[in-house]
Amino acid sequence: MAYQRLQVSRALAVHATSTDINIPDPGFAGISGTSATSGTSKLTVAAANTFTADTVQTGFIVENISTGAYARVTAIDSGTQLSLSGNIFTASGDKFQIYSKSTTGCILYVGEGGDLKVVTAGGDEVTYKEVQKGTFLPILVVRIITISGTPASEFIANW
Repeated sequence: MAYQRLQVSRALAVHATSTDINIPDPGFAGISGTSATSGTSKLTVAAANTFTADTVQTGFIVENISTGAYARVTAIDSGTQLSLSGNIFTASGDKFQIYSKSTTGCILYVGEGGDLKVVTAGGDEVTYKEVQKGTFLPILVVRIITISGTPASEFIANW
């Protein structure tokens, strides 16, 4: 019996989101570091001139690696501070990664089973019931949507 062989070259641990932010593309990862202070919908770092028009632009995706939350850059306030679309940094010392683009579609690995709501590369929003632990979804996914009940978790995006 024939089987489909999955061959990927990139992988990234990703999280469900309650916002309209798609899964970031690791091929477009830029600045990473640690937040210096916490503030309402802000990312502040200690190193001067970290954020410039050459390194960050509005619309870029910021991930709080420590919590798994995502937000978009809404403004470059200074060389050490960005305004964000959400309050994802509530403690100093959180690790972050900034991405310039979101994925156009990835194969999703589900580490912990449960219900899973996604947006496909074609723009369809669908819910998969009782996805088994250790499953690869054979569709191109651009976003994982936070759901209540018994949600699946521990996702890895694969390209």
